[in-house]
Amino acid sequence: MRIGKIAIYKYFFNLFVGYCVNLAKTASQLTRIPPLDYFKGVKIYQAIVVSILFILCSIGAARFYGYQKNLKFRQHPLLDQFTNLKFSPDEAKWRMDSYSPLLYVKEEDGNLIFETPAGQENLDSALKSSQKAFLVYIVQDSERINYLLNAAVEKYGLHEKIIVASRFRNILRNIQKMRPRWLTSISPNELFLSIILGKLGLESLSPLHDSVLLLTDEFLSPEWQSELPLDELERRKIYLIAPTKTLPFYTNYRAHLY
Repeated sequence: MRIGKIAIYKYFFNLFVGYCVNLAKTASQLTRIPPLDYFKGVKIYQAIVVSILFILCSIGAARFYGYQKNLKFRQHPLLDQFTNLKFSPDEAKWRMDSYSPLLYVKEEDGNLIFETPAGQENLDSALKSSQKAFLVYIVQDSERINYLLNAAVEKYGLHEKIIVASRFRNILRNIQKMRPRWLTSISPNELFLSIILGKLGLESLSPLHDSVLLLTDEFLSPEWQSELPLDELERRKIYLIAPTKTLPFYTNYRAHLY
């Protein structure tokens, strides 16, 4: 049976945690070793040293494997003009050439609607008059929402204009299977896992397989910004969508919000 990449990451992480727990238990036992039991203490120290070396070798091998993988950079018309894109949920700004729609979309009674300051509107009203790029943020975990979104985009021939983001990883994966040409954002769960792997020195194994990262509110605080694996994002040429004042030094691959 084929094991998923996330399962492999979890296996290595659990292996590392297990060794740390065992080392802590061993260290606590050392204080209870009788003075005459010298050789037993030596063996425990040897076991600790061997365990530490094993962990370091495993991390080194995993890092080497990750950096040896060939990176495939996405080719897409929107990525060619990405640094010139600006997204906003404000409909008044959509009339300006420099702004594209940011649509917070959900399903209601079999229709896709998006939220505006004035209330809810049908997604068709935004798509039928738009030939710009548009960013769809799906706020609801619905089984049919990917089919409804595909039908709406198909209706107006906007397959090369859409970027899809969501906190629901399953929604993004279903869309990728249905429309592999669409640009999708890295989910928050994948970004969290990448941060954890970066703490272990395994950022090269991060599950950053999408071409775009939308920085949602939970990652906009200074504390979280300092944790982002920016070097790895840039190494993989992942395009960032973030507020203009956020991460001003990350400029090579970014679009702007608001």
